[in-house]
Amino acid sequence: MLPAVGGLIQPARGMRIHRENEKSNLLVVCRLVLRAFIEDAMGSGRRMIEGETQLIADLLVVLEKVLCHGFKGGKSILSMRSTDEEMWRALKRMTSERKDINDTVSCVDCQEQLVTPISRIRCLLRLVMMQKKMMDLFHLLHNSPHIKDGYESWSLLRSEEVEQLIGSLLGLSVVDCSLIIEFDHLQEQPSSVDLGMYIKTGKDDGEAKEDEGEEKRQRRLLMEQNSYLEERNRQLQSNLENMKAKIMEREKRTDTGNGMSMRSLERSLEVDVMDREIMDEREREAKYRELKKEEEWENERSLLHAKIAQKEDEITYLKQKIEDMKILNKDLYDKLRGTEEGARRRERELVATNQHIAEERDDLLDRFEIAELQLKDSMNKGDEANILNEQFEDKCEQYTKTIGMLEKKQKELKETRDSMEELKRWKDCATEELEKIRPFKEENVKLKGELEETRGRMEELEKTLEEIGGRLSESQLAVLDLKEELLPSVPWEDDGSVKDCRVCRAHFTLTNRKHHCRRCGLIFCSGCSSGRVRLASHPHSVRVCDGCMEHLKESLNKH
Repeated sequence: MLPAVGGLIQPARGMRIHRENEKSNLLVVCRLVLRAFIEDAMGSGRRMIEGETQLIADLLVVLEKVLCHGFKGGKSILSMRSTDEEMWRALKRMTSERKDINDTVSCVDCQEQLVTPISRIRCLLRLVMMQKKMMDLFHLLHNSPHIKDGYESWSLLRSEEVEQLIGSLLGLSVVDCSLIIEFDHLQEQPSSVDLGMYIKTGKDDGEAKEDEGEEKRQRRLLMEQNSYLEERNRQLQSNLENMKAKIMEREKRTDTGNGMSMRSLERSLEVDVMDREIMDEREREAKYRELKKEEEWENERSLLHAKIAQKEDEITYLKQKIEDMKILNKDLYDKLRGTEEGARRRERELVATNQHIAEERDDLLDRFEIAELQLKDSMNKGDEANILNEQFEDKCEQYTKTIGMLEKKQKELKETRDSMEELKRWKDCATEELEKIRPFKEENVKLKGELEETRGRMEELEKTLEEIGGRLSESQLAVLDLKEELLPSVPWEDDGSVKDCRVCRAHFTLTNRKHHCRRCGLIFCSGCSSGRVRLASHPHSVRVCDGCMEHLKESLNKH
């Protein structure tokens, strides 16, 4: 049973810690936004605000969060009311003890255009903001005997920390606001606050300008006097209400006890004086506690700034790390894509080369058969024919060896293609693993090694293809070399006197260039002289015209 009890205690402790952190964070954010609003109003000299600014909107959102924190709501299964409606009913019940606040709540409740409870709650906050009674509202809610029915014991309104916030709300009385209380505007209010504009980075804004105009200083002085007079009027109004209550109580006592002596009246006056002294002493103690709490708040604020700076450094480091990972992933992806494109290109080249080799092999076989028939027919022509026959037999043997070598190379190409397909499958698997686990440096090194190995194999294949192509070219042009050696060299036609191609009559331009046939020496366009063969007079394959190409092919077929 002990593990089970421990398992139940651990979540409860975690929930309690979570609630304390949530309450502390909400209190710190509320102080931060409130302080920023008051500093902005005092620093800029704008004590009269028309419409909602970003600071006012954020402050009202945070105060709304304070009202919602720890609210019980309707926990009954049969309850059909929403949480906002339950909160509005609880606010009406808790504000019924004070006449001026209750009048404001009744005024909001009479607004027919405010059809949702959340719009009424937001309208109430804006009205008490304009009436400079925000501190009175929260003080009344905190001390209300009905607060236990609507809020949990861990809520911010029922905690002692809210007294510091209530004292700070007194600073809102220095600002005159004219806010919007339309339904659409209240209903579409944001539910979150951007703390970026409230967190200071340690850089001071600098001293205020000393060359402030006379008119602006006079306006600020008038606003300060107005705030002082309003606060003084409020205190006098409170004292007047207290004196009226005492006078009414004295009159009741006088009516009920006309036989009271002057001594008892003096004693009651002495008691009043003592009560006044006690009240003054309590006020001094309250001010001392307020100053102490303000000092604690400043210490907490400095600690919060230090934590925020540390978090910003961590966020900057993490962002830089994420950017480095993105760059690494992009490089790997580019390399993989280049490898895949190269493999596809090599595969297409291998297929084309294989087809070309097969065609040349079939052509050689046909020529071998023709040569064998010609050799059989010329067996009886004498010793010269026998010598030619022996030469052709040697050529046939060489061609047979070449065909065997080509078949062997074809098998190697097939194995290479299979390995390329296996490499492609491995690459696809590696791509999936890359998307899942974000490749590390070891995988990058492995891929680089495999890429170098693939490149080496590709280079070997290219060398093999070059060797095969050279041997095929030598075999194909072996017969033509014999006849080309006997052909006399012909002079080249002067390109200055030729304007059109001799075959297609296309006019020569910068794009349609002139080309000399290395056999007949005449000038043709690129399309009419696209053939290339090896001549005895040239060590490499040279360009010949279509007519010479056909003539060479016919000569090869005859022999």
